[in-house]
Amino acid sequence: MNKEVLKRQFNTERPYRCVAQKLISENNSALVYKGRKDNKPIAIKLSRFSHGTRNLGRFYSQTEHLQSLHHPNILPIEDAGHILFSREQKRQEAVPFMTMEYASNGTVRQSSKQEGFTTEKALSHVDQVMEGLIYAHGTTLGDEVLHGDLKPDNFVIARDVTKLIDFKGGFQKGPGGISVKSNAWVIGTFSYMAPEVFCTDGIVASDIYAMGVVAYELVAGKLPILADKPDAQSWYAAHTRAEVSEINKLDENGKVDHIADAIFEPVLQAMSPNPKQRFASMAEFRHELKEAIDRGKYLSDKAITSLS
Repeated sequence: MNKEVLKRQFNTERPYRCVAQKLISENNSALVYKGRKDNKPIAIKLSRFSHGTRNLGRFYSQTEHLQSLHHPNILPIEDAGHILFSREQKRQEAVPFMTMEYASNGTVRQSSKQEGFTTEKALSHVDQVMEGLIYAHGTTLGDEVLHGDLKPDNFVIARDVTKLIDFKGGFQKGPGGISVKSNAWVIGTFSYMAPEVFCTDGIVASDIYAMGVVAYELVAGKLPILADKPDAQSWYAAHTRAEVSEINKLDENGKVDHIADAIFEPVLQAMSPNPKQRFASMAEFRHELKEAIDRGKYLSDKAITSLS
C-alpha cells in the first residue's frame, strides 16, 4: 500500500500525527514513522498490508498479549488499532498500526555503523536483549512469547538501554509445548533463522539460534553464515551446514581479543542445526556466555601482566 496514502489516512483518523518526512525505517511488512501525541515524540508502526475487517481479531489478540509484557529491555506497545480504507464495490479493508516509545538513539545496527563497537559494548547489547527474552520466554501469562525475528535492526537504544522491538514469533502454549501460532505478516529474516523455522513454526530454541547469530555478528562485524543465493532454499542449506569460522578478532590495541575467542564455543552451541543440541533455555545460554566472557577477561589480564 502507498506510504503517503497510509500516512494521510492515519493523520485524519487518529489523535496522533506522523511527522512529515520522518520515516524512521521500513521493510517489506511495515513503515515506522516518528510521530507526536500531546507534544510527546512516539514511534508509529503502520502495516503495509490491509486485512478484511473480519480478520482483525488475530491482530488484536496478539497485540493485547504483547502489551502485557513489561520489562526494561522490551519496548512497550502503548496503543494499537486500525485505520479503514474503502476499496472497490465499497468493500472496507483495515490497516493495523501500533504506537511505541520513540527511541532517539536508533537501532543497534545503526549505532554499530555510526560508531562501531568494542567487544564489551557488543556483548552488553547482547546481554540486555537476552534479559528481555528470558522474561518473554518465561512469562507467567500462560504462554511462552517467542520473538521470531531477532537481529540488530530489532534492538533499539532508548536512554542508553537496549530494548527489543517487533515480536513476530507468536506464542508457544505452555512450558515445553509445541503448538505455536506464527504471525502471518513475516516469518523472520533468512540470515538469522534457525533451520527448523524454514520448515515449520518456531520454538524457543529458534530464538536461541538467532541470538547466537546476533552475538557472533556484533562481535565479529560480519555474519557467521552466508548463503550462495538470497532465496530461502539456499539459506536453509547454509544454516543446516552451519560452517562457522572462528572469530579471530584483534582488540583496539592490535592484540588477540581473548573475549571474542572465548565466546565462540557457546555461540557455536547456540547455533547447532539440531535444536536439541542447543542450550535448554535463553537463561542457560546467557549464563554460559557470561562464563566465557569472564574467562576471556582473565586471559586478557594475564597477557597484559606478562608484558609488564
